Amino acid sequence: TKLVRPGRSPQFAFSSTSRMASEMNRLVQQYPLAAKNALRDAQLPMVKKLDVSLNVAACDNRPLVVTVASGQPELDAINQKLLRKAWSEQFAGQFVYGSTLKKTELKPLAGAKESSAIMVVEPGAFGVSGKVVAQLDASATEASIQAMLVKAIKDFKPYVKSHRAHI
Repeated sequence: TKLVRPGRSPQFAFSSTSRMASEMNRLVQQYPLAAKNALRDAQLPMVKKLDVSLNVAACDNRPLVVTVASGQPELDAINQKLLRKAWSEQFAGQFVYGSTLKKTELKPLAGAKESSAIMVVEPGAFGVSGKVVAQLDASATEASIQAMLVKAIKDFKPYVKSHRAHI
């Protein structure tokens, strides 16, 4: 006698899709503030190190937004400009974020300018290099940041991954 159906799917726990949906709705009712605060946070969803963020962007097949400044107060101000955009419905999950205080960490990013504070980078296939496709200085307005991010999403062409290509 079988005790449970074999396999690893939602049917393992739920007999039908409508049963799964009703159970999920029941769970949502337990957390009324979760939906209200779903896309809000006090910080950017930042990967700690720039080289790791480049690698994560390549693995996730997403463009990378890099913020750069010479001091922590300046970097915090630049990141603050991106905060609302990063958590907006339009941009949430569309980018990987990284930042640095060291200009030397920008070496793998082809086309990075010294004066840039915000850059959109198209990561290379293996996550060790990237190409800057858009950049703004620290005086960028919210409108110019918005336009840059919209264009970056529109122009970004995710590469098709082939698991056999690296063999």
